Amino acid sequence: MTQAKAKDSIEVLTIGDELLSGAIVDTNSSLIAQKLGAIGLEVERMGSVGDSEEDIVDELVSASRRARAVIVTGGLGPTQDDRTAQAAARAFGRNLVLHEESLRRIKELFQSLGLEMTPNNERQAWIPEESTVIPNPMGTAPGFCLEANDCILIFLPGVPRELEKMLDESVVPMLSERLAPKLCILSRTLRLFGIAEAKIDHLVKGALEGLEGVSLASLPQYPENRLRITVRAKGEKEASSLLAEAERLLREKIGRWVYGIDDEDMESLVLALMRKRALKLTLAESCTGGLIAHRLTNVPGASEVLQRCYVAYSEEAKVELGVERSLIDKHGVVSAEVAEAMASRAASRVPGSVGLSTTGVAGPTGGSEEIPVGTVFIGLCSQEGTWSQRFRFRGGRGNVKTLASTVALDWLRRYLLGENPQEYTVPWR
Repeated sequence: MTQAKAKDSIEVLTIGDELLSGAIVDTNSSLIAQKLGAIGLEVERMGSVGDSEEDIVDELVSASRRARAVIVTGGLGPTQDDRTAQAAARAFGRNLVLHEESLRRIKELFQSLGLEMTPNNERQAWIPEESTVIPNPMGTAPGFCLEANDCILIFLPGVPRELEKMLDESVVPMLSERLAPKLCILSRTLRLFGIAEAKIDHLVKGALEGLEGVSLASLPQYPENRLRITVRAKGEKEASSLLAEAERLLREKIGRWVYGIDDEDMESLVLALMRKRALKLTLAESCTGGLIAHRLTNVPGASEVLQRCYVAYSEEAKVELGVERSLIDKHGVVSAEVAEAMASRAASRVPGSVGLSTTGVAGPTGGSEEIPVGTVFIGLCSQEGTWSQRFRFRGGRGNVKTLASTVALDWLRRYLLGENPQEYTVPWR
């Protein structure tokens, strides 16, 4: 007897030896899950398989018997190790057929780019018979969709930018029509910094009890944590009200660590707060090596706020910035006094601006008993005064730099919101 399928169960299968070897990290599965979650569909299983045609066939047959929908990525390219289309045809007893329109489009794309199309690119236009082609606006390999064993199998290229476009334009609308619950679905993501995932879970446990149609997902994304609230209701008004109530209840528990929602990142919020107060910013970075400036300048319009960035990495560079050598000799380059002097000198370069500085030991060497690896001092100078604070960050060099840049931005954000910088606490101190 065949076991009944779970209602609207969805699986994701990523294909490629490079995934199993660790040469490439699979980001496609998480992207697919996020896109489907936004329409109320949940992925129940994820898996990866190499380029062996036999293994792909076995995985496709097994998944089609378990799930109502399977999304497959990878293996649709022009090379000999791209075997997904052939495996799909074998798995479900179909022939490969040439899709003339896809071949024409591939030829036109090469011609428009002024590139030679080698004969093996034609392989991308061969798909299993009785399949529906899914257009690829960003690349050469079309996707395709077929049905077998009461399952919708969707095959997409593994290139993330191509995959995302095809998900948005073709796959999500199709699955929304065929599988998504006929309810109004809304979601909101709370972005938190300065609190560990385990503590978040402890604090919010039971907070949403009694709210029907509400689910909560923990989405850690180093160095911050995120909570995604999803609500399902009969109408938009009811869903909006339910979402607002769920957010209110969560903020009662963890509000002090929530810095933004949805796409709001730390650097965007800092720049918005600076603009609101008509303030300018000048940076003096040592151990972070310009990372704070890099993050801020990723935001359009950052030039309205960010005026200068000095990467004063060496001792001599700090002296050139204006830090007194006697101060360095007395306290060391990694010290509260030098952090404050760096922030003050940076602020003085643009009268009336706020100065923000970092100096520390990112490791893996260079530490001492008094100043161990991971020690970072952050300095802040404004017209109201000058402050500094000592932090100790764990992990490798990259982790220390990332955390130092994030704490510095969050420290500045909290100062702009009227909090006392000297009362700032994070779990990595």
